[in-house]
Amino acid sequence: MIIAADNINPMNPAVADAVARDCADAVRDIAARCAAAGAAWIDINPGYLSASRRGRMATLVRAVRQGAPGARIILDSPYP
Repeated sequence: MIIAADNINPMNPAVADAVARDCADAVRDIAARCAAAGAAWIDINPGYLSASRRGRMATLVRAVRQGAPGARIILDSPYP
């Protein structure tokens, strides 16, 4: 069985707060916990990002890579 974690999304209050504050530490910690629980894939969904805030997607991807370096990433966003 392959496990994909869907914890990094704006419905998670910790993620919504981290995205609003540009705080990668919280996202990194969530990714690490997901990987420790057995997630092979981590779904990243930042929610709506205005044009001026789309660079935050790179911040989220980098945080997940650092927190769960062995996990694959699913980008769940209309912004490639």
